[in-house]
Amino acid sequence: MKWLFQLYGHERISVLDGGLLRWKLKGLPVTTERPSYPRGRFEVKMKKELMRIYDDVVANLHNGTEQLVDAREEDCFAGREPQKNTNVKAGHVPGAKNIPLESLIDMKHCAMKSQEELLNGELICLADLVLTLIGWPIEVFKAAQVDLSKPVVSMCQTGMTACGLALAADVVGKPNVPVYYGSWTDYGQRAAEHEVEKDD
Repeated sequence: MKWLFQLYGHERISVLDGGLLRWKLKGLPVTTERPSYPRGRFEVKMKKELMRIYDDVVANLHNGTEQLVDAREEDCFAGREPQKNTNVKAGHVPGAKNIPLESLIDMKHCAMKSQEELLNGELICLADLVLTLIGWPIEVFKAAQVDLSKPVVSMCQTGMTACGLALAADVVGKPNVPVYYGSWTDYGQRAAEHEVEKDD
């Protein structure tokens, strides 16, 4: 939601890290009362620089000015997992990096990983959760070879989890990361076979 608010020009945005679930786990108060606020007026100022479309991604294949980072699960990104929509090719945009959304989340605390974890890497033990990521060393951006000093564009399957990746980039000091709005669902239907990569 943060990215969507920004896209329409809203700047004063806060994100509750871990959402309502973490709030409740910490024993903080909740209510069933419906809040009442005075009616406001919001003027939309579309920030098109925060959105990429198919033509932008294809142009980037040739000029390489932006690093494309895909938040899909590794098997989906690699093309090992068949697409639910048969019109969508399996694989990823050539040259794209992969940072699965789940690698950005500290599942033990139901929250975004800290700035240090996202940047430098830290061993997080998730032994109390049934996850395949137990003991996985998290070196999120560095491990994916994403240079945060250079332009970054986020994508995923449909453009939703890409917003989580853009938020993580913001946490580590890379604000206003654009999102490829149609993401793989758009690209995987429109791209030519030679514009799609698969990993072994």
